[in-house]
Amino acid sequence: MTLYRDRFDILASILETAKTSARHTDILRTASLSHIPFKQYLLLLHANGLIEYSPRERTCKTTEKGLHFLDISLSGDISDKCNVIYHGSASALSIPITNTIITLATTIATRK
Repeated sequence: MTLYRDRFDILASILETAKTSARHTDILRTASLSHIPFKQYLLLLHANGLIEYSPRERTCKTTEKGLHFLDISLSGDISDKCNVIYHGSASALSIPITNTIITLATTIATRK
């Protein structure tokens, strides 16, 4: 049984849940996150254009760019690039490195 998930599993879980417009509670439950880490991931995803957030309805929706990121992350291409950039545990990645990998992944997605 795995106790820890890496950042990409969590990001993919959030994006997968938000494919169809999803409320915070739905994402929190599906991704098994508490509120504070969820807000941090939401800010990261929103800052990189992978998710749209509607404050009035408190809903999130995965953008086209987010769908590309999700396709790449599920295909395993991101983990290959992670090994080039960072040779440790993916769960130990800091936000700047995660941003770099998100940028790299979206670049790969736009090439296809």
